[in-house]
Amino acid sequence: MKLSGNIILEQTQQLQLTPQLRQLVMLLQLPSTDLEQLVNDALQDNPLLEKAESADKETLPLSPLTASITASPYRHGDTDDDALAAVAAEPDFYDYLHAQVCEMTDDPRQAQLLHILIESLNEHGYLSESLDDIIEHAPLEWHLQQDELAAALKTLQGFDPAGVGAADIRESLLLQLQRLPNDIAVRRARDIVRDHFPLLTQVNHLSKLKKALSSNDHIIQAALDTIQKLNPYPNSGFAGVEDTVYVRPDVRVYKEKGVWCVAGEAHLRPRVMICEEYAAAVKAEAGSTWKKKLSEAKMLINNLELRENTILQVARAIVAKQQDFFEFGSAALNPLRLIDIAEELDIHMSTVSRSVNQKYLTCPQGLFELRLFFSNLVGHEDVEQGMSSTAIKAHIEEWIRGEDKTRPLSDEALRQKLAAADIDIARRTVVKYREELNIPSSYRRKTGGK
Repeated sequence: MKLSGNIILEQTQQLQLTPQLRQLVMLLQLPSTDLEQLVNDALQDNPLLEKAESADKETLPLSPLTASITASPYRHGDTDDDALAAVAAEPDFYDYLHAQVCEMTDDPRQAQLLHILIESLNEHGYLSESLDDIIEHAPLEWHLQQDELAAALKTLQGFDPAGVGAADIRESLLLQLQRLPNDIAVRRARDIVRDHFPLLTQVNHLSKLKKALSSNDHIIQAALDTIQKLNPYPNSGFAGVEDTVYVRPDVRVYKEKGVWCVAGEAHLRPRVMICEEYAAAVKAEAGSTWKKKLSEAKMLINNLELRENTILQVARAIVAKQQDFFEFGSAALNPLRLIDIAEELDIHMSTVSRSVNQKYLTCPQGLFELRLFFSNLVGHEDVEQGMSSTAIKAHIEEWIRGEDKTRPLSDEALRQKLAAADIDIARRTVVKYREELNIPSSYRRKTGGK
């Protein structure tokens, strides 16, 4: 056998990131808290770096992230050592439920269904998905059926803690009330939660409930005291239940001469500088180690400045596109994509994504992650006439808030109202948005009437 070899020359194009660009990419995606830690580590590691005093900007204090455009409040775990030790000793909510399955049934099929339902519960212990959605998204080999899943759900709602497996907070409270002694206060509490739940958040609700239920102040107050003792979230008290996250906004949005503008906060770029005394000594030093330290220090300072400028550019472009949001709220949020900002600033879309991820702005409306201002166009081919999914949710929420509670708006009625606004979406999409807002169906929202 004859062996032969050929030498082939081939040209290929390959993108090689320089050390400076690699560091910039890494810095850009870091949230401010992680960036601060990285800079502190660099100050410890490189004697040629020193912290510069911030002369003109005052850093905003840590604030709870209590506002979001469509999502629930952000959360994180407690960092206190004692709190962590206490959480470690507590049972996990899902493990606690799974452990009860063998106590509640010896039927293997029902046990399987219970485990499926437990894994479908959301972070509050509610089953916010409909049974149809669970069946639709489950593997076909599970052979899920509506009737047997409904029976398993009824069993799950008998688990401890009381209220688990409910569709929403009202059903959870009703499940808890069913386990209490059937005295007059509990019966009235059931009436209030079942038929007059929206009144609980209204001014002068005591007098309104008294009139609606034809009961005296003493009984109504006893019922309200009973409701107040209930647990709105079945999973509270278990490990994995997280506290409100505290973040420091990266940019501030303010109004000037009728236009919403953006300014960076002090910690957007931690101020570090070259220690001139050491740098002068390094320049006279022949060794390469210290010169490398000097080069690293200069690279970090330059990249911190580039990071600040990039985030500010992206934030200003977002705010310029979303002026209506800051004037009128989430219902006026315009459709916006990452590619729109990337093309406007002539940067890569991944750069925009890194610039908005875990970066926050503060404004009179609250504290928001920059990423939440991006929303796809829904219901219209024309961008000028279309509406963002976030704005559609805001309209749905507003219409339901103002509906006649004796004749609540059905999902089809909501679809028709959107169609009247030239937003053509399917009823199923309306249901999806309503459920994402944690709003129950019209049947569950109905109060009073025939």
